[in-house]
Amino acid sequence: MNTDLMRVVEQVVRPLPALKVNKMRMRMELYTLLEQIYQEELSQDGTSETAALERASRRFGDPELLRGELLQTIPLSERAWTIADRLLVRRREGEGLVCFCFRIGLHACLGMVLFGLLLYVVATFQKNDPPELSFWGWWTLAILTVGVNSFCLTLLGNVALAGFRQIKGRTRFVGPLRFILCTLAAGLLIASSEVLNMYYLVGPYWKLGYAEPFLFVGMITGTMFAVIVWLRAREDAQFQPWNEISLPSQPSAMRGTA
Repeated sequence: MNTDLMRVVEQVVRPLPALKVNKMRMRMELYTLLEQIYQEELSQDGTSETAALERASRRFGDPELLRGELLQTIPLSERAWTIADRLLVRRREGEGLVCFCFRIGLHACLGMVLFGLLLYVVATFQKNDPPELSFWGWWTLAILTVGVNSFCLTLLGNVALAGFRQIKGRTRFVGPLRFILCTLAAGLLIASSEVLNMYYLVGPYWKLGYAEPFLFVGMITGTMFAVIVWLRAREDAQFQPWNEISLPSQPSAMRGTA
């Protein structure tokens, strides 16, 4: 694909608050149209590639106007979801990895706090007895556990993704040991958390031991972690050529990739 044509298309599509799949569809449709215009201009006698690109860009249209037209086709629910994803989940431009992981862990803790408050409000309106102190002790432990797990899993996931490279359009391992260690660490982390919660809740009554739950949760979590990282690596391979396109300027309120 022509990088110069991709840059023209990316100026239109990248700032849009849309899902990745929809943005990729827009990219391919616009690129096909722009390439046809470019080939028409290039086929004229005595036209250089630079001149053909300039003429094709003018015929293609103003990026802001095209972006406005495409924006009208995006449902409000999709816009809201995309904006929330950028604010709460997606790594921001120039944000360090540790800061990003800490922010994800903090958001997870806040989500658990809000859920606990919701349970308390529901119990109050239904005139049920409020939860006992032991419940709130476990809930505090759960909040901290979720926060720590979110931080660690985000960190491990990003480290594992760094072990993949896109070679000739295909996703390849370049750091298999890193991927294996991150997968094992993720399994051990979640398994330890579950056993800790089990011990706090039913420790005096649990007579079957903790080895089997630990191994079961660890294997399930490790497998899920490996599959998710692999799928994410393949997804990144699809969007990488577009994400690597550098743009001269972007609307500040909508900066981001993919």
